[in-house]
Amino acid sequence: MAAFKMPQPVAPSSGNSSPTPAPIPAKWITLVEDQDARIFTFGSCMALADLRGDGKCALVVGELSHTSGEIRLRSLDGQMWRDAFKLAEFPSAVLPLHLETPDAAKRIVPAIAVSVGNAVLIYKTMKPLCRYQLPHLQPLKEEQDLWTAAREKRLTVPDLFNKLNALKETYSEALFTQRTKSFLLISNDERDYFVQEYSEKPLFRSSVITCMATVNKKLKEEGSDQYLVLGTESRHLYIVDALTNLVKAQHEVPDVPAAVATHGTFHERYRLFISCRDGKIYTITKDFSEITCVAPNDRPITMLNTGKHLVVPCMDGVIYFYKGKNNELHHKCEHPIACAEVIKYEPTGFKAVAVALMNKEVLFFKEDQLVDTFTCDDVVTAMKYGKFDREDGALALVLRNGTVIIKLIKRRAKFEQITTEKVIKPIQQLIPKRSTLFLDQTQRERENCKKMNTAVFDNITRMKYEINKRYAESLQLQSGNASVQEEVLITPQLLGSGPFFKLIVRVQNMSTETAMTDYSVFLQSDKTMYALPQTYIEVPFVVPRGKFAFARLFKFIGNQPSQGEITIHLFKGSRPVPVMSIVAVIPESDVGLV
Repeated sequence: MAAFKMPQPVAPSSGNSSPTPAPIPAKWITLVEDQDARIFTFGSCMALADLRGDGKCALVVGELSHTSGEIRLRSLDGQMWRDAFKLAEFPSAVLPLHLETPDAAKRIVPAIAVSVGNAVLIYKTMKPLCRYQLPHLQPLKEEQDLWTAAREKRLTVPDLFNKLNALKETYSEALFTQRTKSFLLISNDERDYFVQEYSEKPLFRSSVITCMATVNKKLKEEGSDQYLVLGTESRHLYIVDALTNLVKAQHEVPDVPAAVATHGTFHERYRLFISCRDGKIYTITKDFSEITCVAPNDRPITMLNTGKHLVVPCMDGVIYFYKGKNNELHHKCEHPIACAEVIKYEPTGFKAVAVALMNKEVLFFKEDQLVDTFTCDDVVTAMKYGKFDREDGALALVLRNGTVIIKLIKRRAKFEQITTEKVIKPIQQLIPKRSTLFLDQTQRERENCKKMNTAVFDNITRMKYEINKRYAESLQLQSGNASVQEEVLITPQLLGSGPFFKLIVRVQNMSTETAMTDYSVFLQSDKTMYALPQTYIEVPFVVPRGKFAFARLFKFIGNQPSQGEITIHLFKGSRPVPVMSIVAVIPESDVGLV
C-alpha cells in the first residue's frame, strides 16, 4: 500500500550552496468563484451539460436553499444563476441524458434527469418534458388479507391495528405499504376514519430511487442515445427508456444499492457495478446469472469508472483501483476522503482521479502517481468534471461554506509525478523594457490623479442620474392607464405531489400611493376531481407595496389519475367580471395513498 504525503516547502538557505525547490506550477485557472451562492448539495446532484443547444454548457445543481429551506434545481449559466425549479424532495441524482441518436447535421440537446422520490423528472432546455414513475410492487399477502378483511367488515379496526403490529415483528418495515405505515402512526381517534376512507382503494407498495446512472443503447461514443439505470430501496435495478416509460431490463441485488456505474452498451453486453449499503460491490453482467462480489476493507464513499479501472474511495482513506476481481492499486491518504471525481481531458488524453480530503486539499492521482494538488478555503463536499461554457476541462467544486468554484485546466499544463527530491533552479524573470508612451502616461496619472478621480466620479454620478431618470419615465408611462393588472401582482405556489395539496396565494399591492380596498379572490376547480373548501376569500385592506397571503389545503378525489388546474379570480367590488385570472396547473396524482 502506497502512503502519500504532501511535499513540504523547504525554508530558503542563507548561503548559495543549497538551492531551494521551486514551487509546483499551477495547472488550473479559476473561471468562476461565487462566494454568495450558498449551495448545499452532493456530487451525484451536479451535472455539466449543454442546456439549450448553443454549445455553451452550464452547471445544473439540485440543492437545498439555506435561506428559504426550499429544495430547488438551479443552473449556473456563465456568471449568473438561472432557471430555478422547486422540487418536492431532495434529489438522489441529477445527470444529463441523451434521448436522441447522434446526428452530424444538427446539435443534439441533452435532457436533464432528476430522480426525486419514486419518480424521475426529465427536463429539456430547462423545461419539464416528461416523468417516469417506478412500477408498483405487490404487497405482502398477509398484509393484503388483513386489509381485505377490514374492508369486508370481517375484522374490526382495533384487531386490524394489533395484527399489523404483530406482522411487523416478522417482516422488515421496508416491505410494508405506505398505507400500513401511516395507519400504525396515527392516533386511535383517527383510525376509524382512515380505514373507512382508504380500505376500498387498491393496495400497492411503492419504492424510492436511491441512485441513478445511464447506459448507452448501441454506440459507445459520447453523446449517443441512452437508457436510465435506477437503483431502488426495494433492492431492484431497472433499465428504463425514459421516453416510452418501458422497463428494458430488471435485476435484483442482495442489498439496497447506494451507487451504480455502467460499462458497455445495452444491446451488446453491458456490465453494472453496484455499491450497496452492506459495504460490498456487486457486478451484474448481461445474459450472465451469477453476481460477483468484492468487499473493500471499509464502506465506499462513491464509485467511479475510468474505463480502465473501477475506482472506489473508502471511508478509511484508502482508494482502490479494481480491474476484474482484483485490485491492482490502492493508495492510502493521510486524511479522510470527502468526495472524488474522474478527470478525462480529451485534448491531451490525460486521465486521473481527483480526490478531495477533509484538510481542504484536492489531490490528483494518475494510477500510482500523484501528479497535482491544490488547496481550497474550505472542505470540498462535491465535485463534477466536464465542459463549462465553451471550455473543455472544467472542474466544478462546491465547498462546505456554500461557495461554488469552477476551475479550468491550462492548455499547456503538464501533469507529471510530484517528488520532493527534484530540485529546479529559479528562472530569472524577464521584464520588458518600458516604452516612452508608458512612462508619459504614468507621469500624467501621477500628476493629475485628483482630477482624473473627480472626472471618473462625475461620469459615474451622471450615468446613475440618467438611469434613474429613464426608469422613472418608464414607470410613468406604465402607470398611465392605471389598470389593475399593473397595480396588483398575484403569485400562486402549489406544494405536494398528491393526493393532498397545499395552495399558497400571495397578493401584492404594486402601487406606491394607492391602497387596495374592496377586493376578493375566488378559487375555481373541477369539483369531481378536487375537494377544495372555502373558495371565496375577502382581501383585507392592503397598504401600498404591501402583501396579503393565504393558504388552502385540498385533496384529489378523482377516480383516474390526470392533470388538473385551479383558476384564481380577482374581483373588484360587486363587478361580475374578474379583473384578473391566473391558472395554476396541478400535477398528476395517484388514485391510492402513496
